Amino acid sequence: WGPDFPDPDGNMTPFTNYAARSIAWRNGWDDPELADMAAQAAIAETPEERVALYADLTERLFHEGPYAILYQPIKTFALR
Repeated sequence: WGPDFPDPDGNMTPFTNYAARSIAWRNGWDDPELADMAAQAAIAETPEERVALYADLTERLFHEGPYAILYQPIKTFALR
């Protein structure tokens, strides 16, 4: 399983926003502060601002969230 498109919001909103009725909702986890941070990151004006916000969100989600994420692919390729 991987993100549907190459943008961190494709995973961050479902993992942090209970109101999105996705992953956070299915796990019964609601942290309005992280959901607000994810919403801010999604509309950040500069790439540098987005990187900083998503790095902070990822770290906090790792330590405070209910998930145990073992790995995430960073490159997609096909062989023939």
